[in-house]
Amino acid sequence: MSPSREVAMQDPALELDVIEELAWDPRIDATAVGVDAEEGTVTLRGTVSSLRHRRDAVKVARRVRGVLRLRDELEVRLPPAHRRDDTELSSDVLQALTLDTAVPTTVNAYAQHGVVTLMGFVDWHCQRLASEAAVANVLGVREVVDLIRLQPTGTADPVAFLRAARRAGLPSCVSLEATDGTVTVNGAVHTLSDHDRALALAWSTPGTVAVNDRLSVVPA
Repeated sequence: MSPSREVAMQDPALELDVIEELAWDPRIDATAVGVDAEEGTVTLRGTVSSLRHRRDAVKVARRVRGVLRLRDELEVRLPPAHRRDDTELSSDVLQALTLDTAVPTTVNAYAQHGVVTLMGFVDWHCQRLASEAAVANVLGVREVVDLIRLQPTGTADPVAFLRAARRAGLPSCVSLEATDGTVTVNGAVHTLSDHDRALALAWSTPGTVAVNDRLSVVPA
């Protein structure tokens, strides 16, 4: 049997694994999410009722073993009762940002037709992610546009990244190059979870303002 045919035969099993993982998570309406799998690439399609549900579905699918790449083609279609006018939604979004202690006061936002735009600047990428998460949970938000800028907090140190990567159990071939705050992650890992961990470590490296992902996910 040729390698390509063997991979193709494995895809229905991967598709079923993702479907079952989505169905197992009580946060997700798995009946609204269609799943296709081809050569390790999983595509999510369908219509969900909130941005939080979309983010949850993507997060769950990414953790399934055997998923090498993920395409998010889900559409958020708010129920009529969840649609808000811009002024009311903007007020609730700003309140959510203010109440989240992980979000700096330098972050601002406005809403237009259910789309929230984040602005301002932060020191760390995790603060940008916290801002996105806080806003995604607000009723009536269907999309987030993140324009938050990162301020450099020093000089990116590849050696520090490598130490953290080894402690995290990432393969020794994973490496990082840094130029003027832009870091490039190179190498190969066997799971999408390891890929995401490597990028998270890159973003956590002091001085990082942008990350180039050149990390391959290949089956073991």
